[in-house]
Amino acid sequence: MKVWESYEPNPRQKIFHAIRPFNPKLIKGYVGGLGGGKSVACEQEQSYICQRTPDGMSVALRSTLGRAEASLIEDFRKILLGHAKWIASKSWFQFDNGHKLIVTPADQWDRWGSVELVSFYMQEAQECDWRVFDGLSQRLRSKHAIVDGVPFYRGYFDARGVKKTHWIYKNFVTQAWDVDTPESRRNVMGKNPDWVYVKATTYDNVENLPPGYVEGLLREHANNIPWTKMMISGEFGFDIEGRPVYECYDPDFHNATILDDPALPILRGVDFGYNHPAVVWAQYTRDGRLLVLREFCPESMARHELVREVEALQQSWWPNRHVSSYRDFGDIAGEQANSTGINDIEFWENYFSTSIESRKARISEGLNVIRKLMTSTKKIGGAIVPLFQVDPECERLCEALGGAYYYEMDKKDDKEVPVGKGYRDVADALRYIAQLVAEEDPQISETYSSGGGTIARY
Repeated sequence: MKVWESYEPNPRQKIFHAIRPFNPKLIKGYVGGLGGGKSVACEQEQSYICQRTPDGMSVALRSTLGRAEASLIEDFRKILLGHAKWIASKSWFQFDNGHKLIVTPADQWDRWGSVELVSFYMQEAQECDWRVFDGLSQRLRSKHAIVDGVPFYRGYFDARGVKKTHWIYKNFVTQAWDVDTPESRRNVMGKNPDWVYVKATTYDNVENLPPGYVEGLLREHANNIPWTKMMISGEFGFDIEGRPVYECYDPDFHNATILDDPALPILRGVDFGYNHPAVVWAQYTRDGRLLVLREFCPESMARHELVREVEALQQSWWPNRHVSSYRDFGDIAGEQANSTGINDIEFWENYFSTSIESRKARISEGLNVIRKLMTSTKKIGGAIVPLFQVDPECERLCEALGGAYYYEMDKKDDKEVPVGKGYRDVADALRYIAQLVAEEDPQISETYSSGGGTIARY
């Protein structure tokens, strides 16, 4: 791979550049931490592709015009000095070989009509819509991309770590080949071998960053595990819109594959509602540990469908469990009757022949119970383990714990309240279990203040 004289790729960037096409089209995502060298690698390689494909057309974009002008145009001006000329009236760089590199905001990328592209590059792709990526991918069909019989169709994007509900993870990462897995398994492990991603951390590019850059970021965000996991390590499954409710959550410590104990009851936490109902299954062990086994977080599901789905899932997960081995917890709001005259709690109780424990309590009390469990440990079998763990198959809950459930200022009451569209429900389902179980356990209740809603110590 030819590189520009001003560019000396770091070891991770070299891996990115060395990825070979599997078929005529190759689309590469560079995802990771701040300052990891992602955009530089994409810009350098796209510039190289433009020089290799005379008379072709490529596009580079950012979410808005202001951001495109501030970053992309200035970046390419430096890279392409002496190789291409910026023509502001046309919004493109004109190469000596006739290639045109269009720079545009994401919401205007298709104003050139059905343009046929050699390559595209999306900077900070987490800011853009899936439809932009999908549309650009379909435009990789320019005849100028084939030089001496060799196709140079390329798509590039960089992004920071994202939630698992974001299109980058849900639609791309889950379908693509992870470059850190064996290339011999590329067409097996990657559902789409033409899609490849490289994960970068801030540390990968530390030699090209200002002295103390990483240390400064860590000081500014001390104890904010979701932020450092996403913005330094480039991990998926976190959210940083606001101050995370569970800043103490660390997936490396709190996530574990969990098997149910047949001798213990399974605790079901239920948060009712048509738009985002949520059910969490957990167990509270003899060692005082709260272990989350599974979750069910559908969208737009009526309660009669919800109970049938819950029953079917339980049959598939734990076929030998008797119905009496489940214990239920819910929200007192579920006692409100709807148009049928039967409230949600009664409907659930009648269907499962159970009784939902429901108590009106402050939200902060339940949150503190879970924090207490997260930050407490016990030595079991020679290993130090936390009193709270969750199976990573509970993806929605893990994202909620990782920052998608966060604090926002309530202007009316001038205080912080926990929010998170699509995440509060599963977080509440967990809280109903933790809050009620904790009140019964002397190990926790002795440090649990139901009156003030606080934990006495961590």
